Amino acid sequence: MTSDRRTLRITFELTAEKYHAARPRCPSARYDELVLPSGLRPGDSLLEIGGGSGTATVELARRGFTITSVELGHELAEIARANVAPFPNAEVVCADFEHWEPAPGVTYDLVCAATSWHWIDPATRYFKAASLIRVDGYLDLLDTFSGLIAMATWQRERLYSEIRRRVAERPEHRIQRHFGAVLHVARRRNRAIPPNPHRSGSIP
Repeated sequence: MTSDRRTLRITFELTAEKYHAARPRCPSARYDELVLPSGLRPGDSLLEIGGGSGTATVELARRGFTITSVELGHELAEIARANVAPFPNAEVVCADFEHWEPAPGVTYDLVCAATSWHWIDPATRYFKAASLIRVDGYLDLLDTFSGLIAMATWQRERLYSEIRRRVAERPEHRIQRHFGAVLHVARRRNRAIPPNPHRSGSIP
């Protein structure tokens, strides 16, 4: 994992409460679409990667799934635990996904990541996720645009400048918020997971 990626992915932790308050909420119906391809039923087991403050965790727990959410940030994990407290079927673990391991023999019907997959080490993330999915289980990745976080300062300023220019051209000088997302779905079919060529011992 590059040092930039490692540094940037902890920035949410620095303002955890503000992040939780300001982060746009995904429409509730999107979570039905998240689990629809996998045919999950209440009681099935889910592993959420990078659960943040628990927004998606709550939605998934409310649908009756047994969910474990792995969150890197201590403050975010505490907020998430408070948010899922009404749901005994949900737990929040504070750890980085690359090093975290469940109890021996535990696998999941669905491993999912909502707008967090790009923060996981690309050299290991698919191998690690596959090893935790039961045979015929699923990997669901929900992505929205957050590339501006990783932009260089001049790139981000150029983007904001273009947004301001376009807003100024509108008669009411305002824009309406829209929510766009892309869902990637993969199914584990093979029983054997090939060795990760990028991993020897622990992940750096």
